[in-house]
Amino acid sequence: MSKTVRVIIMCTLLVAACSSGRASGGGSAMTGTAATVAGTVASPAAGAIAGAGQSAPTLPADPQIAPAQPGTPGDLSASELIAQLKASGLPVTSSIVYTAATDSDHLFGQSSGYISKAAFVDSRVPRDGLPDTNPGSVWLGGCVEVFRTPADAQQRQRFLMSQAVDPAKAEYLYVRGPVLLRVSHELDVSYADGYGKILQRTG
Repeated sequence: MSKTVRVIIMCTLLVAACSSGRASGGGSAMTGTAATVAGTVASPAAGAIAGAGQSAPTLPADPQIAPAQPGTPGDLSASELIAQLKASGLPVTSSIVYTAATDSDHLFGQSSGYISKAAFVDSRVPRDGLPDTNPGSVWLGGCVEVFRTPADAQQRQRFLMSQAVDPAKAEYLYVRGPVLLRVSHELDVSYADGYGKILQRTG
């Protein structure tokens, strides 16, 4: 084989080897590019899945559900509610706090009975000609009864309304939650409603 032929063959082999190296390097570059793309796309998805190992995010409270507010009338005793009526400017001059031993209606301890009761005197009520002037009579001013549940207070209200066919048992009745406010029928309705409005703001 002549020297010239050998040179040509060697050059040909060198060119082939260089071409193969460039082709192999190009493949690596494509793989690297593909890995970068895959990392860019896959990272958020993988992060979302990996996030399951992290603490779950705290969801905001439902804005349509208001938390229960403290200080409702049922949190107060009958005597405390009367004190608030007096503090609001109503002419409450005195009160009587009842117990199971002194309650003439005997509703303390009953399944749907009240848990506290107190009567008050309104200085605007005239004493003459009242059906009942005994201490604690609703005719002298009024009475507050606090029950365990609103349903119990409403049941008591319905009973007293049924008794009102007798003029001597007529009363103004106001309910808020588990509280029943009974006001003397001797008062003008505008005065009685003043008590009802204050009840709606107590607590």
